[in-house]
Amino acid sequence: MTAITDIPDAPRTARRPQLGNPVLHWLRKNLFSSIPNGIITVLLMVLLAKGIFSFVQWGIANAVWLTPTNDSSACRAARGLGACWAIVPEKYRFILFGTYPFDEQWRPALSVVLFIALYYLSTRRALWRRELVYLWIGALAVISVLMWGGVLGLSFVSQDRWGGLPVTLILATFGLAVGFPLGILVALGRRSKLPAIRSLSVLYVELIRGVPLVSLLFMASVMFPLFMPAGFNIDKLLRAQIAIILFAGAYLAEVIRGGLQAVPRGQYEAADALGLSYWRKHRLIILPQAIRHVIPPLVNTFIAFFKDTSLVLIIGIFDLLTTAKTAIIDPAWQQFSVEVYIFVAAIYFVFCFAMSRYSRTWRRRQRRSDGFSFGAACLRLRRFPILISNTRGCSCGRLGEAVMRVAVLRQFTAAQICVLIFTTALGVSSCAAEGLRRYRAPIGESSISGISSGAFMAVQFGTAWSSVIKGVGVVAGGPYWCAKADAFDAVTWYWGPIRRATGACMKGPASDLNPKDFTAKADAKAAAGEIDPLSNVGRQKIYLFHGYNDAIVDKAATDAAADFYRHYLGDANRGNLFYQATLGAGHSFVVAKQGAPGLNDCKANTAPYIDQCGYDQAGVILQHIYGRLNPPNAAQLAGSVKSFDQSIYTTPHLPDALSMGDTGYVFVPRDCEQGSPCRVHVALHGCKQDVADIGRRFVDEAGYNEWADTNRMIILYPQTKTSPYWPSNPQACWDWWSYVNHQDSYVTKSGSQIKAIKAMLDALTAAAAAPAGATAPSLSAPQSLTVIDTSDSGADLAWSPGDDGTTYRVSRAGPDGAFQAVGDVTGASFGDSGLTPKTTYRWRVSVILNGAVGPSSEEATGTTRSTPPRCANPGSCPIAK
Repeated sequence: MTAITDIPDAPRTARRPQLGNPVLHWLRKNLFSSIPNGIITVLLMVLLAKGIFSFVQWGIANAVWLTPTNDSSACRAARGLGACWAIVPEKYRFILFGTYPFDEQWRPALSVVLFIALYYLSTRRALWRRELVYLWIGALAVISVLMWGGVLGLSFVSQDRWGGLPVTLILATFGLAVGFPLGILVALGRRSKLPAIRSLSVLYVELIRGVPLVSLLFMASVMFPLFMPAGFNIDKLLRAQIAIILFAGAYLAEVIRGGLQAVPRGQYEAADALGLSYWRKHRLIILPQAIRHVIPPLVNTFIAFFKDTSLVLIIGIFDLLTTAKTAIIDPAWQQFSVEVYIFVAAIYFVFCFAMSRYSRTWRRRQRRSDGFSFGAACLRLRRFPILISNTRGCSCGRLGEAVMRVAVLRQFTAAQICVLIFTTALGVSSCAAEGLRRYRAPIGESSISGISSGAFMAVQFGTAWSSVIKGVGVVAGGPYWCAKADAFDAVTWYWGPIRRATGACMKGPASDLNPKDFTAKADAKAAAGEIDPLSNVGRQKIYLFHGYNDAIVDKAATDAAADFYRHYLGDANRGNLFYQATLGAGHSFVVAKQGAPGLNDCKANTAPYIDQCGYDQAGVILQHIYGRLNPPNAAQLAGSVKSFDQSIYTTPHLPDALSMGDTGYVFVPRDCEQGSPCRVHVALHGCKQDVADIGRRFVDEAGYNEWADTNRMIILYPQTKTSPYWPSNPQACWDWWSYVNHQDSYVTKSGSQIKAIKAMLDALTAAAAAPAGATAPSLSAPQSLTVIDTSDSGADLAWSPGDDGTTYRVSRAGPDGAFQAVGDVTGASFGDSGLTPKTTYRWRVSVILNGAVGPSSEEATGTTRSTPPRCANPGSCPIAK
């Protein structure tokens, strides 16, 4: 036998001892190993030091941390020298919670806390049991109740009011929670042996990965509803969630498929040898290994999708980044966007960094153990005899499970205590709502008028509900659908309607206001049943007004409104329209008062947008619609102005969601309060004329109440409010460019503000009666014929009304003295046109009944005005006599 001898070990190379300071050795080895490396290191260190020094100077030393509420003067003074961190405490509630009602923002705040608590509990491996699923279900139910409300004394908040961090967390959580199992199924489908399943999986992945997320969101918003049954609508937040889930599922499927391919073939064979079924094999053997292989790319995908939720802006959903961008629209803070973006970036970083750190921790634990051992927990607990003194005979598995249940119960109890603390500290405010009283006012006798944005809304409402609106007054307004807003404006982030509204609809020129565009849209909406038949518009009484000192809305817009109405009135009903454009008023509602405090002179274009021109515009509008009325009450009014809760009529939305005020107003004559038959006129204020901006000046000073008091008319004054963020309505205008829903439904019966006004009108007219002042048809001569207004080429006639359906023949005599019939009209007013300026005319009116013409009324005389001078600089042109 050969002896085995010891073989000496190979000689080891002795490690060269390090001399000197180890820090210097590391710097020399890593940063200054060569002359080029040293130069680059020095340059980078200089740039880094300069950057840090500049940031400390800008972000800390010279920064403005706090300012008085909504006062950015200190920040503007420090601009260029230091950061304005004061914008964060000023705007943080809007950034974090969007347009959620201010007094209710404790609810989304608590929802965020619950989300974070759920994330934390889900990282505790000791709680990875069935109870954690139940906890998620219960917590999500609580979050749903908090966000929506409508129960337990919480006011309802529609999803279009949600915004900020809660929306980001909702989209990211559900997108990844549902997208991950979808990705697993698709990844398994791509490896399936069944050709149909494999082909469908490949088609799904390639189709979704072949288009950007923006296009999926846009299709979900615009195209998806087209495939739903009629009357079935899916909320846009859910549509966005579906798009994100589908997108995440496709990308996660490819990541997981890579992990499945990395699992050795022997693992599959071993699972088959044990007789495991397909699903048990993958659940217990394959997927745990596959997922462990792809933890880094999975976390990277999770982080990317968390940030990609900001793309939901394309369909009008405000996530965290979008609310931040909207917060700096405020002119006082527009210059400090960098600070806002740094604040939002810090929030994103905290969530993304937490995901990254947890993935590294989970990866290290996976290397040590494939699962959690309750036996190990039991052994650790045995160090404390007091904890196991009563557990003899109990297995460690049961003890571990009991400990786990106690841990879940402890965490859940802590969450409930937090809920109690938040609820007690922040409170839920509620108050009894007072709505509108019912009156004996037939809805078919209703009418509407408005100034500026209220005029645009009056046109929209009067066209949409032409079956119940008897007449429309348009003061400094324009045609139906002037801003041409529709759902496809999403591609311009909804700037298209704003550009058209502030462009052609306010400044002209006439060539950009084609009446055929507006009538075509109205025809299409009527054909679809979204507005009343337009034959009703041909029976309405229309009053239009434009002051030649109006520096805000060009005459071309009001001319386009006149063309819109003439299209439907036709020649037979041309007398239903009267157009006054010869007064030198500014952009305003015009009153007969002179020298009243708080009101403007005649050519002003400033708040409160009520000009004193010696012209009773309210009286002309009401008499053009209803015929000759009793003189207005010049003394103490017998009726009164009442306030009411508008939220009752904006349901299911809160008024804030529609940029409408919490409180509206209504003037009710004493006779109407006592049960007499009455009529309702809706008076819509203009931009910056809401109560918050000018008080009750429009309600009390416009002149409607004086006429209503003596003529049994109820005047409804709905109110808008300023909404600087979302919906974006910084001047409290009515929605005539679709700032609420961003679809062309804003000009239809389903328009949010139109529905709210109609609900108010329905409430007032619920105890309907016969039209006030109705008389039996007869051939008797009409009474009280009066020329209530004249322009340079027209005259507005009104007389005491007979039966509502009475037809009248109007005759006119010019300077030659011969009377000639100029038109027939239904209703007790007539807008004569085609007259010569500064000429005196006489008129007579007769009743037509069954083809017979009755006796004529007494004559009325009027003189047309002079043609107004051309005003090149509105606001400064002289007032014509």
